[in-house]
Amino acid sequence: MVWKPTLTSLPLTLSPYSRNGLSKEVFVGYAKTSPKFKVYISGDDLAKHAVIVGSTGSGKTTTAAHIATQASKQGRTLILDWFGEYQNLLRRGKVFKPCRESPIPLLVDDVVDLINIFEEVLQLTPAQSYIMLKALDGVIPANLSVLEDVIEGFEVEARWMLESKLALLRRLQDLSRGRNYISRDSKLVETISKSEEPVIVDLSQLKDFNVKKLSVLLTLKAVEVSKMKHLLNDQVYVFVEEAHNVVNSNTDLVGRLMSEVRKLGIAIVLVTQSPLILNYRMLNNANVKVVHTLKSREDIELIVKSLGLSEDLRAVIPKLGVGEAIVDAPGQEPVIVEVKPSL
Repeated sequence: MVWKPTLTSLPLTLSPYSRNGLSKEVFVGYAKTSPKFKVYISGDDLAKHAVIVGSTGSGKTTTAAHIATQASKQGRTLILDWFGEYQNLLRRGKVFKPCRESPIPLLVDDVVDLINIFEEVLQLTPAQSYIMLKALDGVIPANLSVLEDVIEGFEVEARWMLESKLALLRRLQDLSRGRNYISRDSKLVETISKSEEPVIVDLSQLKDFNVKKLSVLLTLKAVEVSKMKHLLNDQVYVFVEEAHNVVNSNTDLVGRLMSEVRKLGIAIVLVTQSPLILNYRMLNNANVKVVHTLKSREDIELIVKSLGLSEDLRAVIPKLGVGEAIVDAPGQEPVIVEVKPSL
């Protein structure tokens, strides 16, 4: 994190430049000090994951949109928009609405990875996961309908296997509303690779909670696979809005993903009103933390412990105004900032 005086008599530090010739620093806002200082986040720090937390109405989504806009000048930016808010927040951006013609990508290169995602979303039992593994036999289905057909056609003999198969089919049928919205034929990765504006995946029209969660996890996986296959070559920033709906601290799928994708040039930014849902591994994997006001004592204690905040800053957290946040990044002490969106 870099602090820059606003006084014109003081020189500004030159910063490195991105592929577009633009500064690799992200302007966050002004430190609430006298005199005021501009506060920047290093592009290198942002590329190593971030967490933006705050109660409803604290300004965290506006902050995330502001940072996403600037990150798009340094690489490809993807926003997984749970409630469809970002289209109205950003002046520029390409909106991707999942539908039959524009499905969420089913781009997974390993059946075990696919099963891990379904375990996370549908809370499969070990027996149900086994049935899916044996039925797929190493082949990734083209879409959810094919997956259902393959499992339905899988012959079993033992009674426990039949019961597990039928239970698995019932769980998959719960995803029927999203059956046509997830497919291997998706153009989302291509859209991300070509767009110099943030790409917003509007999940608001997907009414089923599990379909939304599955869409987020499959998209994260698709970005990882695309980077590995060099379908995406630039740094990629993925903003996960309402991350508490996706994260499961017991299985820690997102936490493990954060550990693995950084070296590929993928930054994950988790945006949530419930930091307590995030475990210490996720918080520690995030180089940048932006903390808007929090009211829950448990949430505050977690943030204080994770960031090592002083008693003075602990007392400030529940009193922060809308658009005010504590920003913590490597190399600097945490600082209270008035976020200045440039959307």
